[in-house]
Amino acid sequence: MTRSIPVVLAGLLALCMPALDAQQPDRALVEAMRNVYRVTSYTAFDWVSANYLKGTLTLAGFARTQRFKQQAEEAARKSSAVDEVVNQIELLPAGQGDDNLRIRAYTAIYGSAGLERYAPGGQLTSAALDELANSGRFGLDGADIGRGPHGIHIIVNAARVLLLGDVKTRSDRMMAEGNVRTLPGVLGVQNQLRVAGQK
Repeated sequence: MTRSIPVVLAGLLALCMPALDAQQPDRALVEAMRNVYRVTSYTAFDWVSANYLKGTLTLAGFARTQRFKQQAEEAARKSSAVDEVVNQIELLPAGQGDDNLRIRAYTAIYGSAGLERYAPGGQLTSAALDELANSGRFGLDGADIGRGPHGIHIIVNAARVLLLGDVKTRSDRMMAEGNVRTLPGVLGVQNQLRVAGQK
């Protein structure tokens, strides 16, 4: 009778091992992405997603600068369970026209009374609005615009806007798209915002 207890315990452990292994990729992915999201140059104008498989983390998404693309890879490499990083983040072409559109889209979304809750700290202050208005003189890199966690990311490529992120309601999703779609110079808007609780 006493011999059957260790055998039963060994059998239960063997059944549980695949479940423990299945949790490991989730932990590795969460740790790596937490590191990426902490990069100080990560803004509302970048987007990073990832896939983890057997020690290899594949980064995807969009980066406005080469510097951020490289920093995201370096941050992901710091994750203990990541052996290799494949960086497939698309570097967006540089252009003053796209930077101006990014600023206008940011103001249209985060300056809106209905969407301000998605900005870091909530409502934009008058100082933040002044900085947005003056950013044309300093350039997007010279101003501190869009840094920190954002619910809505604004990807601009050749005057086409892609909205990514998470919002709480369907009306917030539609408002963000409508606010950007009406901006002068926008050639198209693709809305991939996810609504909480919907698949």
